[in-house]
Amino acid sequence: MRKRAVRWSILAIALLLVPVAGVFLFYNPSSSFPPVPQPNGYEMLSRAASKLVGPPDIVRALSTEKLVEAMDGNRAALEEVRRALQLPGVVSVQMSESWFTVHTPELMNLKKAAQVLDCEAELRSRRGDTNGAWLTALDGLRLAESAQRGGVLIDFLVASACEAIAVHRMTNLVSGLGLEDCKQAAKALTEHDARRDSLESILKREKEWSRRAYSLLMRIRAAISPKTGLTPDLAENVAKTYNSRTHELRFVLLRIAARAYELERGIAPAQAADLVPAYLQRVPLDPATGKPLDLK
Repeated sequence: MRKRAVRWSILAIALLLVPVAGVFLFYNPSSSFPPVPQPNGYEMLSRAASKLVGPPDIVRALSTEKLVEAMDGNRAALEEVRRALQLPGVVSVQMSESWFTVHTPELMNLKKAAQVLDCEAELRSRRGDTNGAWLTALDGLRLAESAQRGGVLIDFLVASACEAIAVHRMTNLVSGLGLEDCKQAAKALTEHDARRDSLESILKREKEWSRRAYSLLMRIRAAISPKTGLTPDLAENVAKTYNSRTHELRFVLLRIAARAYELERGIAPAQAADLVPAYLQRVPLDPATGKPLDLK
């Protein structure tokens, strides 16, 4: 009798645990993914980017003649890219393991678009159009933002590579900008930095995507894994990449504000705090330390 009671108790507990486990593994709280606008600018951007032909070599190694040829062949598709960048859009994430098969070529096309934009910036720079080159680099920055918005980790990593191309170009152009160009550039970079997706949001979407897209075994592993769903080493590397890109962008912003200060006052600022409030609302922070950046 006693053994039977024990068995019934175990069975009752098991029956109670089944729905609890089901909720634990399959319940989806409110999604961390943003709603997809219609039409979706990201999809239009992907289609436009697929029509581009990438540069045949490293951009700075191309002759001016080759740059002209590259831009002539890409002009129409590049205009489509720019129109798409004006529209609201988010990454079209699909909750399926097979999504990467479709998505990987899209990502490669977006990186190619960043390289083509850099070709245009290089050509404009060689022709002495520093402000035009800057505006093209700013389009590259918008491309990086659009390539990541609402996406998962792989989208952030590709967008980060696109952003690095644009920021490197901007770094080389700062010394050639005029006063009004500097003021407009500082405003644009400040707004871009304010729209930057937090690393926490990116990793939250990555974890949700893994939970919803993978098999039951993978869901169990995701449920018991660290908060980010990543191995400690990978999580650390992603954080370093995020902080590095943010630091680079903010330092360019600081340099632009410092150049505006010097052009207007005839003397370089002694410290970053001198740029506030006339040229910056506040001194940008180092994302790794949380302390104000220095001009040096």
